[in-house]
Amino acid sequence: MKKLPALVYECKNLKSIELVNTRVGRLARKLKSLHQLESIYLLNNRPKRRLKLGKNETIKTFAIRGEKPALIPVSFKQFINLERLDLASNALTTFPSAYENLKLKELILSGNSITLEQDKLRPHLALEKLDLQKNKIKTIPPAIENFPNLKRLTLNYNQIESVSQKISDLAKLEQLSFYNNKLTSIPQGVYGLNALKEIDLYFNQIERVDDQIGNLHNLEILYLAHNRIIGLPEAIGKLTRLSELYLSNNRLSDLPAKLTNLSKLRVLRVNNNYLIQVPRHLSALAYLENVDISNNQITELPEQVISLAHLKLLVMMNNPWDNPSREKLPSFKEKLQTKEEVVVHAD
Repeated sequence: MKKLPALVYECKNLKSIELVNTRVGRLARKLKSLHQLESIYLLNNRPKRRLKLGKNETIKTFAIRGEKPALIPVSFKQFINLERLDLASNALTTFPSAYENLKLKELILSGNSITLEQDKLRPHLALEKLDLQKNKIKTIPPAIENFPNLKRLTLNYNQIESVSQKISDLAKLEQLSFYNNKLTSIPQGVYGLNALKEIDLYFNQIERVDDQIGNLHNLEILYLAHNRIIGLPEAIGKLTRLSELYLSNNRLSDLPAKLTNLSKLRVLRVNNNYLIQVPRHLSALAYLENVDISNNQITELPEQVISLAHLKLLVMMNNPWDNPSREKLPSFKEKLQTKEEVVVHAD
């Protein structure tokens, strides 16, 4: 199919169009007659020449997948009210020009070959979500500051080794993800992101966490699993809004005493480390629901968890319990399991 069937234009309540394995070369101005149309998805479209767009004021979401870069429109300004542009998996090597779309809030560029090395990232004041995962990025350039209203930045599955200090200028950033990259430390600029609520640093090569982690007062979820972290600073106790903390698969031999300041903590996962004991005042974390301390070197049962009123899951597998603890283990499990909906995994 090289163009939309005439009958489509008679569907006056149509809100979304999806075209798969077509050869449409132009999205004509006639689409303006579909006053309810908000979304167009082109999947594996193969026109003879670069796709042309007609002027349209209703379309808010436009997605192109599986296209050749030479066939993607140079500009999207014809879609005047475009808010979400999805150009994932199109073999792009450069950052696209979508700056004419002043109302654009979300730009999805995952699954391409973008490096950001030669790209000129001009300012865009409306953009709130930028997805650059699964590209070939090694460095986040200073020009990242040109998206000052970003709330979510996704950089998973790249080869990122360094991040410009200018990332700290993203004053509204709430979610930041570096999942599966090559960071050896938390970038200094990240510590200046005061609005940050969630950061994902899973599967990097991070060896330390600086005292500046305490600057992230609004942080609610901290993913640090699968790194090389030896110890955490006491400053982590300043993250009083933290509800989830993931530290599994690191090199931790102890946890800071100030951890017990995290009164809102619901999830604590520190499995696959070298801990010899859990925090002695763990009962202070009254809202804990999910605790995993399996595969450590803990010898004494953490009996203080029995008093945790909200506990739902406790995992303690593969620890070298001393003889007194091993004898107490059956009654310990029984006490917990008598509580409603508490699941215990221990051996």
